[in-house]
Amino acid sequence: MDTPHRSMAFSRVVYLDFLRFVLAALAIGLAVGMVLSLLVLSTAAVARAAPLEAGDAATIEKGEVKQGALLLRTDKRGEYVAAPILATNVQMQVTGMVARARVTQKFHNP
Repeated sequence: MDTPHRSMAFSRVVYLDFLRFVLAALAIGLAVGMVLSLLVLSTAAVARAAPLEAGDAATIEKGEVKQGALLLRTDKRGEYVAAPILATNVQMQVTGMVARARVTQKFHNP
């Protein structure tokens, strides 16, 4: 027959085994996560747009811009191509004599 002292020692062994299992699982999980993170970061490439050539579209200079536009550099210094505008959203809030406006534009990167 088991004595109370013996069953208490058995439950302590079970508890310690469970604790070791949880700590080992946590350590393995952290190690795998770090290895996968390093793998993703080491294989990630820098995204860069292809350079635009001045002959591809109508070019403009900075001083010629008369409206909100996203200018893309070309291969010629000082010449830019305006990105096509997909949408323009204007939100206005007027409080007394103060008007607040927020303009959001979406462009297409050709």
